[in-house]
Amino acid sequence: MIPEPLLIAATQLEAGVFVAAWLLIMGHGVFTGVRRRRRPRLERARRLLAAGLPDRALDDDARTALRRLDAGEAAELFATFTPHLRGAEQEWLGGIALELGLVARARRLCRSRLWWRRLHGARLITLVGGGEEAILALAHDRNPLVRSQVAEWAGAYGTPAGIRTLGDMLGDRSRASRYSVEDALVRLGGPAVEPLAERLAHVRGPIPSITGLRAAGGLGDPRLLPSILTHCDRENPEVRRAAFAALGAIGGEEAGRRLVAALEDADPRARAEAATALGRMGHWQAAPVLARQLGHTAWDVRLAAGRALAKLGPPGEITLRKMLDAPNAFAADMARHVLDRARVERTRPAPA
Repeated sequence: MIPEPLLIAATQLEAGVFVAAWLLIMGHGVFTGVRRRRRPRLERARRLLAAGLPDRALDDDARTALRRLDAGEAAELFATFTPHLRGAEQEWLGGIALELGLVARARRLCRSRLWWRRLHGARLITLVGGGEEAILALAHDRNPLVRSQVAEWAGAYGTPAGIRTLGDMLGDRSRASRYSVEDALVRLGGPAVEPLAERLAHVRGPIPSITGLRAAGGLGDPRLLPSILTHCDRENPEVRRAAFAALGAIGGEEAGRRLVAALEDADPRARAEAATALGRMGHWQAAPVLARQLGHTAWDVRLAAGRALAKLGPPGEITLRKMLDAPNAFAADMARHVLDRARVERTRPAPA
């Protein structure tokens, strides 16, 4: 027999599940209805804006239709056009947004207590321009989606204040926001190099260091090399791994020498990263040192060393063939594995 308190609790739980399901169904129905009513209004505004784009002129009907859009609809509308416009057309579209009060509306939304309104405001500023001060004020917003939008804006416009803000966000507590910061720095390219080099030279925490090093690897600019080298001896092995990966992206003799030394790192994963980086940059002078790593007790190190040798061309292949007769069973097996895999890759038919 089921105890009465347990039966009551089970009944209450079932009732709660039923109510939650009912609310979910009703909420979905309301949301779908709103979207269905909004769609014709948005489509009409899109047609009118497209019609005015060739001559860069809007009539009164078009202006009225655009003013009736809420912030989410305006962001969706401008997102349709902005990525495909350049020069005079892009400036005209920004002028339309300013004339219709969309920029002022976006600034107000950035000050809202509701995070999704702040996100709409930040996204609208990113799409139409203007409002730098308002969007930079959101760099430390409570919501990671809003902070990611700030990073996207900074990567799109590349203002000095925006680039400084990206540097401040290297240690953001949200991984998604840090990815947005990294992506923004890489997209900025040259203008981000010197500020990132300066920031990397002084940053100390593992999270901002790793984010900055990943961005440095994506940029691959030799001017970042001195700052990257300062992280190669850090106590945190994850920081060292990120530094070794960045060195492989930049290349050069100095990077090659530091990566060869890193093959003696105490952390096996850091050794493997160094080997991978040497293969990526094609540093054929490292072939003898990589050969010694084929006998390492850690599988990751052996595999990374073998794959790196395979990328070094003839010097690496000759070294692998010599290692087939090595007395170390680990080294001989890994050399055979890598050579067999390379032979299979060469004989695989090309995709149609």
